[in-house]
Order: sequence, then C-alpha cells, then structure tokens
Amino acid sequence: VIVIPSLDADKRLIDLLISIRKKETDEISIILIDDGSSAEYAHFFDEARKKYDAIILRHKENMGKGAAIKTAIRYFLKEMPDKDGIVTIDSDGQHRFDDVVNCVNVFNGNPGSLVLGVRKFGKEVPFRSRFGNELTSKLLRIFSGISISDTQTGLRVIPRDFCSLLLKTNGERFEFEMNMLYSAREHNIPIIEKSISTVYLDGNKSSHFRVI
Repeated sequence: VIVIPSLDADKRLIDLLISIRKKETDEISIILIDDGSSAEYAHFFDEARKKYDAIILRHKENMGKGAAIKTAIRYFLKEMPDKDGIVTIDSDGQHRFDDVVNCVNVFNGNPGSLVLGVRKFGKEVPFRSRFGNELTSKLLRIFSGISISDTQTGLRVIPRDFCSLLLKTNGERFEFEMNMLYSAREHNIPIIEKSISTVYLDGNKSSHFRVI
C-alpha cells in the first residue's frame, strides 16, 4: 500500500499518481493524507480520488507528517488486513516509481525489515538538504550507534508488525521519521538501505521541513 502524506498538494502530486497508474502491473492501493491543506488545493485531492482511485484521509488542520503517517497506518491496519506493509513516499515527485518498486523488491526478499530508499548527497544536492542529512546521520550514530546514510528519506517500506509499534512512537511532525529509526533498533527491526535516484525540484523549495 502506497502512503502519501501531503500538505497543499499541486500538479506534481497528480503527475506522481499518473506515473504510478501507468507503470503498475497490478492495481496498487494508494492512501493519500490531506494534512490540513488550504481550500484552494482541494481540487487536487478530488482529482486524485476520482481519476486515480486514491483513498483520501483528511486532517481538518495541519498536524504534521508524522501524524499523517499514523493516520494512514490506523486505516491500513483496520481496513487492509491482507497487506504486508506500507510504502511511504513524498507528494512532490521526488520519488520515482521505479525506485519504489526496487525498494519493495528488497522488502519482499527481507520480510519484516524496514527498507530505506537512500539518496546520494553530492554537490548537486541543495546545501540545506545535504547539511541537514549529514548532521542528523552523525547525531544518530553518536547517540544510538545506528549508521544510516540518509536519515531523512521519505521513501520507506514499513512491515505490518512494525506499523503497529509505530503508533506508539513519539513524534507528530518530521521528527517522527528519525524516531522511527530509534524504534526499529529498540524492537530489533532490521534496517536495510537501497540506493535510489536523487531528485530535487527547484532547489527543494517546496519542502516543509524546518531546518533549525
């Protein structure tokens, strides 16, 4: 099940959904969380539901990426008992469907593992993204001993059993993704990295991540 948290979605979300539907071999369930978007963006979510068969879950106000993922997890656990896990991706087109498939293939070979789609951080990557990732990677290694090359990636394949545990993991905004890594270690969930394309659009200006 593909899970897409979104705040103030635009045409890039629709392009992402088009890409998924064109390339999928079997129809994939898509859960799209409208995390308190302004009314002017409502038509993108309506189009996602009507044309691309996305399940829309809505927050009346912005609650954060972590809260959005947890909302999707609750729906997934209750309504989709036959599915093995979820794949979280960002709504701005930075994750390619081919990379999603590659990460899922790794997961299928390692059921029960948390699979991270990790990017390469060369000079072409915007400075704030490169700096933020280097800093959080070092902090994670210092405080937990976990060595992850891309702590901020939004492309993650999360096994069903771990989803249940994540509902109890602290964090409602971007910190939830970091806490997820701590939780994986605490519960002995193996973490596997899979290289993916490094895509940044307009210098990553659309990101809602607060650097400081």
